[in-house]
Amino acid sequence: MKPDWSKKIIPSFLLFLLLSFALILLDEGGALSGLKGAFENLIVPAKTRIYRFKQSQVEPSQMVKIIEEKERKIASLEGQVSTLKTENAAMKRLLGTPLPSSWRFLPAQVIGEANTQTLQIDKGKGDGVREGMAVVFENALVGKASKVGEHFSEILLPSAPSSRILALTRSSGSSDSAEETKAKGILIGQGDRMNFERVTLKENLQAGDFLFTSGDEFLPPNLFLGKIAKVYKKEGDIFQKAEVEPAVQSGTLETVFVLTYSL
Repeated sequence: MKPDWSKKIIPSFLLFLLLSFALILLDEGGALSGLKGAFENLIVPAKTRIYRFKQSQVEPSQMVKIIEEKERKIASLEGQVSTLKTENAAMKRLLGTPLPSSWRFLPAQVIGEANTQTLQIDKGKGDGVREGMAVVFENALVGKASKVGEHFSEILLPSAPSSRILALTRSSGSSDSAEETKAKGILIGQGDRMNFERVTLKENLQAGDFLFTSGDEFLPPNLFLGKIAKVYKKEGDIFQKAEVEPAVQSGTLETVFVLTYSL
């Protein structure tokens, strides 16, 4: 004898209908609002996470652009950190040299060479640089500001043919003004070298002496210029002269300082 399934299905179906009508009536009466609220409290955070996850998904081409942009920002920040480290190291060396405390220094980055006679720096009128200002590295003269733009300047090197600097020699590397002055003259640029000229024969000029600025209306005194390499003099001449080894190699400079207040 086969079981009569209709006797089991029909009562279950009727019970389901009764429960459904009961839930509808309870919902319309607001009796289920508490349960719905609890259910939503579980569902809403999950839906929020799913939505945020979908928002974070980008196309591969867009992801490549995002990664490249982040890499550029990282490289830029690393460059800024490197520049600050270089400036700090140079400033520490500068502060350790025997320079007057009244001098004021503006750090600048060397950004190129216009030619073999000039350097280019990233500071100009807008930063306080004026034509004729001295540019130094530690206690040595790098050159003078010649062409000054708003945020860019060219620095005329002492080796430039148009460069003329009043100078004097001393027998040691000290820039102490009490140190005995041995000879006075003019440092003249020769393009690829420098000569110390207009030195009278009676003055004591020797190889190995150190050369400093003697000071004028633009350049302060006691900035290191270089060392006397070879002396030329002849009997009967009025003047003697000498070749000068420069104090700094301009091609190796990264950070220099503009002397914004000196005299």
